[in-house]
Amino acid sequence: MATLSLDFSPVSSPGAAKIPKPLTAVGQVSFEGPHSFVASQYYCSNRSAVLRGDIFAGIHGARSQEVVCKYREEDIFELEREAYFYQHNLRELQGTVVPRFYGLYKGSRIDEDGKEWTVVCIILEHFPADRSVPYWERPLEIREDIAYGMLDVHFAGIRHNDFDDDHILVSDQGKIRIVGFDQATEHKCGAKDDINVWGYEQSAVKFGCIEMHSVIKLLDLWTPVFVKLQGTGFRIFKYPTPDLLVAGYFNGLGAAKDSHFEEKIRKQAKKVRTTRSTASASRISATRRTSRRNLTRGMSRTLRRKGSGLLE
Repeated sequence: MATLSLDFSPVSSPGAAKIPKPLTAVGQVSFEGPHSFVASQYYCSNRSAVLRGDIFAGIHGARSQEVVCKYREEDIFELEREAYFYQHNLRELQGTVVPRFYGLYKGSRIDEDGKEWTVVCIILEHFPADRSVPYWERPLEIREDIAYGMLDVHFAGIRHNDFDDDHILVSDQGKIRIVGFDQATEHKCGAKDDINVWGYEQSAVKFGCIEMHSVIKLLDLWTPVFVKLQGTGFRIFKYPTPDLLVAGYFNGLGAAKDSHFEEKIRKQAKKVRTTRSTASASRISATRRTSRRNLTRGMSRTLRRKGSGLLE
């Protein structure tokens, strides 16, 4: 088994919170102070090693902070770019929409054949997440928070480019963090700052942003313009009531009406036409969700006015 030898030197991190600078170590990452980082859990990642661990005051000292170390060898540009985004574009969103960023560190690893590999890691706040439920099965208010969180990221000048369940963290208390910015790119977002939950789906061009349009659809926050009844598609504006939808179904297929089958179709038509309006009424009456929406929209406008990163 290869011995892991890390020779780290700190990289300038103007947007990082204060954390001890790493020194040379074998088998673990050590910090001045003295401090040490000990990994306790490994998360599978397609492109990077992600380790959760603790910073200790000395080798056997008391734990001072729980963090996440995202680590990569050789192909380090993407992780360096992610660190840049945390330090600049995402700085004002740290601790609310994205994790707190504690620094970028470069170094090398010597393998068992004596070959030296360039390595880089970023240290982030550990955010305890409930992984048992995928984001698309979360309650409406959480899915709405995720959407407005992504909108904040966009208005900070960042397109995520890798929106999936691994990168959406939700705590037991319903708080969210968005992570995984190693594929992100700079972006001047033209999206509207009001998602209009349960409103009719707009085209990506009209909404102003392809990625945000896709995110909102994946979160199932819009009423589709087209609905399906027994596998047949109908344009919702042409059939605004359950009765018209049932009539359109039989007229479109030219099928003979059967009282039992017609009743079955009518029940489905009512479900299609009432699901969204019921949820919408629930949303409007929920003070917490409305407050969260207004707060986030205000934050988004502030970020948009200030500009972000290299776009300025």
